[in-house]
Amino acid sequence: QEVTGADLLSQSFRKRLHYEIARQHFRHPLFRWWACFDRSGIQAFCHEATEFVALAPLDNLFFPREDASGAYISIKGKLTYTVQEEHPDDTSEVVEDVGDCLLLCEVALWAQWKHVGELTAVTGSELLAISTAGLGKALEGQRVVRHVVAEYGKAFHNCLVSPEVIVTDMPNDIRVPLTSFELLLPSLPWECRQLIGATAITRAQRRDKRANRADDATLASEVNEGKSILMIDASGEGQRIVSIVTVRLQREDGKVLVELGEWEDNHVVAECKLPGKKQKYGESAAMTLDRVLRGVLATCADSIQITHAEIKETRELSRRASFKTKYLHTVHYAVLTKP
Repeated sequence: QEVTGADLLSQSFRKRLHYEIARQHFRHPLFRWWACFDRSGIQAFCHEATEFVALAPLDNLFFPREDASGAYISIKGKLTYTVQEEHPDDTSEVVEDVGDCLLLCEVALWAQWKHVGELTAVTGSELLAISTAGLGKALEGQRVVRHVVAEYGKAFHNCLVSPEVIVTDMPNDIRVPLTSFELLLPSLPWECRQLIGATAITRAQRRDKRANRADDATLASEVNEGKSILMIDASGEGQRIVSIVTVRLQREDGKVLVELGEWEDNHVVAECKLPGKKQKYGESAAMTLDRVLRGVLATCADSIQITHAEIKETRELSRRASFKTKYLHTVHYAVLTKP
């Protein structure tokens, strides 16, 4: 009987080997955190849930209306995604190149999903497949990691099905609007944010031995108290997240409602900006939007129709050298239905 070299290796060694081959492709922040928090657990995940898939030119990975079995990470080659978009009067075919996506079909990990379009290899291509069933099996017995992954998946699913979330683009296999990791992170329970933030601080300390320990201690205290949100981004760098939800309310004449200032410490601070609120930790973006509508816009809330939303990102250096701050502005475009 012929025996391959891999069959002679112990299972634990094969897990480590599989992980070392696949690790460079795990850029999604959830997997970044898992790898830093529990190395043996992520190795088991690689062994149980992932496999490499090769496609020849013109091969299809999936077709519309097929049940999705998991997600994919594009490793090399050129891929195109084709989807039929329905309009009031007709249907059009949209073809787009699949670029450097963190995770294709991520939605299939968190919801029962049928493929919307088809993925085709233009050149010889390679992908890393992540099985939904395998992910569940890998999480068995991993109480802490399973809790964080489950809460993230729940937040993703809630955003997918929420009637309050109004976007221009419908969800498809490539993207689901408003479900990036950094957008969902503030809505996760305190203990999940604390675990993710503490891991980000530990990683930053290991990578930068010259980092100010007093700043790290302050950050750790803020994370524990729920005052700051930290994460490891797709490039492996530490990042602080601040999420702001605003409403751009426009009248029929094209004029837009803005705030001209705020009352602080018995005086007015002048600032022209859209009405909005900082997202509270543990609060979903939809809940923050409701606070804006029932707060400063309460007098006309019943006459406001949200048409769509978009994300605007800004970055700046934090006063703590180890982390940059990323501001996520979710702008909800709206019109008045009554004068």
